[in-house]
Amino acid sequence: MPLLSKTMGEIRVGTSGYSYQDWKGAFYPQNLASKDFLKHYSNFFDCVEIDSTYYRIPSLFLIDALTKKVPSSFRFTVKTPSTFTHTRDKFLETLEPFRKATAPMIRKGMLACYLAQFPSSFPYSKDSLAHIADIANNLDAPLCVEFRKRDWQKDEVYEFLREKRTGFANVDTPRFKTLPVPSAVATSEIGYVRFHGRNVAKWWRHEQTYERYDYVYTTEELQEWIPRIKQIQEKTKVTYILFNNHFRAKAIDSANNMKKLLGIEAGQSTF
Repeated sequence: MPLLSKTMGEIRVGTSGYSYQDWKGAFYPQNLASKDFLKHYSNFFDCVEIDSTYYRIPSLFLIDALTKKVPSSFRFTVKTPSTFTHTRDKFLETLEPFRKATAPMIRKGMLACYLAQFPSSFPYSKDSLAHIADIANNLDAPLCVEFRKRDWQKDEVYEFLREKRTGFANVDTPRFKTLPVPSAVATSEIGYVRFHGRNVAKWWRHEQTYERYDYVYTTEELQEWIPRIKQIQEKTKVTYILFNNHFRAKAIDSANNMKKLLGIEAGQSTF
């Protein structure tokens, strides 16, 4: 398939997370030290989503160290802590520490955006919209939001996000009636697409969380998304396509396959 028009927005393809021990042998050399994972990864991809920040706020020194392991053209998207999206009662308490921790990426122009991933229990309501506005208004870099409930896929939400200059994360998940349907929505200058896999059997019932993301995308399944990605690209300055089917480096295979479909060579983006 030909490369999408360079008159449209930039496209970057990567994975959700990179520091997985089960990627050794499948993507990382067996003898590669964990501290060198990101440098190796950046030889093949020009962006990555940092998911560990959801579980704990990193030190400023750790974030600064990450920026030194990749080229200056590399971009990070950073997931907000669970206190922003799930528990929420400690949002204000953790806001400033999180802002300070990620400051080095912003200062160096390497933080593309923050990602707030809300759970399926997060209801569509005025209070919820106000909370999203609080997050967006208090961060020093663009915000994108992901919803795990179909109720959020409505014009009122998209208009609200446009007013707040907040991006909408389009997702690929199993086709359950409560989960979002595939979409091509862009509500800011940043387009965002996350591929979680379609593991129907393990999505709701699993012993370990990673089982949910144990899935191999076929070329045909990825091809379905090309028209949607083009629509998003036409309305944005940059679109991030991140694969979260990370079990045993399946995200790497999917990301590489997507790059081929988009006409992007290994180690290159569309800019």
